[in-house]
Amino acid sequence: GDSFEPVYFFGVFCKIFWPCFFWGAGTALGEVPPYWVSRAAALAGEKNSEFLEATESKSSWNIVNVMKDWMIDFLQRHGFVGVLLMAAWPNMAFDLCGICCGHFLMPFWQFLGATFIGKALIKANGQAMFFIMLFTPHHLEQFVGFVESVIPDSMEPCKYLQGRDCHLLLHDMLLKVGEDFQKRIDGDAGMTEASMPKIIWNWIMVLFIGYFVISCIEQFAQHRKIELEE
Repeated sequence: GDSFEPVYFFGVFCKIFWPCFFWGAGTALGEVPPYWVSRAAALAGEKNSEFLEATESKSSWNIVNVMKDWMIDFLQRHGFVGVLLMAAWPNMAFDLCGICCGHFLMPFWQFLGATFIGKALIKANGQAMFFIMLFTPHHLEQFVGFVESVIPDSMEPCKYLQGRDCHLLLHDMLLKVGEDFQKRIDGDAGMTEASMPKIIWNWIMVLFIGYFVISCIEQFAQHRKIELEE
């Protein structure tokens, strides 16, 4: 019969490591301009409009203000480690990290080093590992088996909420996500059903865009108010 070689996780990862690494490195370098602009303004003793806008403006959504204030305080207290942790996952608000680090005069190589490690080595390759697992049935089953092994039967929250074990729900969800991605690759994206993770992600995007629009309106109103008072 036809012979085939087994697909090893590490073998696949080695083939895609460098493209993922350079992609992550490019995104890390893209965070330098906001840092430099903010740092130059701080060294010149000038007011940094971007930093003031990001830190002093308050949204009507209190949860956003709390998250923003927490992130700024976290960066000030933890420095290199704080930037590294903020860069090591798909953080849509990372531009604010660069602006804050420049304003607080964090050394350039400390900022770039933490951002580079977080984005090029951890985030990009972590995402690569996830997709290797997602599209390789053997590794997907191993991952689900690992999740099953770390959740004691007596502490299965999904049994009480959904009536099924967590690892079974996770298995079905990952299969659905993988099928949706494959249909997009094959050009059948219009025929995919909306999976729960996709619906949740779409709503998150809608909320972020809505917050951005509201923030812009609030900023215009605040600037206009300052102009009238002056």
